[in-house]
Amino acid sequence: MSAPKNSDNDPIEGSSKIDLSREIEVTAQLLRICEIDGRDDSYVSSIRACLASLHAGNSSEAAMHFRSVPLGGMGRFDDWVPRSQICANVFEPTLHLWIELMRRHRPPIPRCPCCGRPRHEWPCFEYEE
Repeated sequence: MSAPKNSDNDPIEGSSKIDLSREIEVTAQLLRICEIDGRDDSYVSSIRACLASLHAGNSSEAAMHFRSVPLGGMGRFDDWVPRSQICANVFEPTLHLWIELMRRHRPPIPRCPCCGRPRHEWPCFEYEE
């Protein structure tokens, strides 16, 4: 008797696939807000590239494009206030949801093998040979 073939619904095979539908939906909404309000700069280009990567199923490349959109500070992308009141009302909640969803795809921080802290350049004194 032969082993059953894996189907598309097989949880073992399906576990390697990541569902990016929510990320695609929110990224597309953020892009629409920018386009409706007439914003078209390098930040919007990065959001557009992020969306294309998500459609292709490449979450690590999408995370790279996400990281190229500067956040947190004066003159950064999240400091922008759309001119249109409709866009302004949905921009901030959409942006915060996009950040929350995309941060899940960041690669893990490399850790020191001896102390477990984020990778550092100096010798680790917690490990003695």
